[in-house]
Amino acid sequence: MPDQVAGPSGQEPWPIPARTFWRPPVVFEFIFGISPLAGILFWGWDMYLVLMMHLLALAVSGLWLALRALTLSGESLRYFARGRRGKAPRSPLATRALLTGLSVVGTVVPLAAFIAMITGEFAAPRYRAISSLADFWRIVVVSSGLWLPLAVVVVWEAIGFIGDVVLPRLPLANRFQVPLRPIGREWSKLSGELQAFIYVRAFVVLRMLVTVLAVGIGIMVSDTLGIIPIVVLLVGLKTAVAVLLEAGAIVDAEKRAASHARP
Repeated sequence: MPDQVAGPSGQEPWPIPARTFWRPPVVFEFIFGISPLAGILFWGWDMYLVLMMHLLALAVSGLWLALRALTLSGESLRYFARGRRGKAPRSPLATRALLTGLSVVGTVVPLAAFIAMITGEFAAPRYRAISSLADFWRIVVVSSGLWLPLAVVVVWEAIGFIGDVVLPRLPLANRFQVPLRPIGREWSKLSGELQAFIYVRAFVVLRMLVTVLAVGIGIMVSDTLGIIPIVVLLVGLKTAVAVLLEAGAIVDAEKRAASHARP
């Protein structure tokens, strides 16, 4: 008897096929999620540095999101520039400035306040003596080894930016198309550039919420259990959530592409 193959409406044993977990975005989320273990084992990271790694990584993603907003095409800006009833639409320049400003204020500013709070509460004396950004970069980022996972985040965000923003605008013989993202049906007819921006913005916000929640819970119980709850929540819970979200998004995108390919 031939093997049964699930049809378009058939139910698979597991909603996310195992092969999906080997896709580069999912592998990246997993490696980045468990990287604090390497920091603790090889660089002697304490709770403060584990927290800094995740918060600084979110700040990096927020800055790349701001760059995406700053470089949105005029066609995409018109979608956000629509005015309310009875009001004229915003100018492209005002819309670009507004989106860029919101991306910075909505990510980097709250994270900077959170970093300041974490530094005041949990930093060792050598970190509390920091008086400038240069000192912070040299002592916290470089000498501790935080620069390595942060550099990986920068490279990964740069790859996504090049694929979504730079390559589609190059005059190539075979024009590069921005891959469509698995977003809500009401946005499925938008351009690939707009879908990519909305998708990336949603993931930055979601990562921030998961990280802040994990850090907050870990801090509440850290007085009695030390670094253990932080590691468990940030390495275990946050990594699992990030991997499942990324893998689920890939599955949704593949299903949508398959439905569009049917005659």
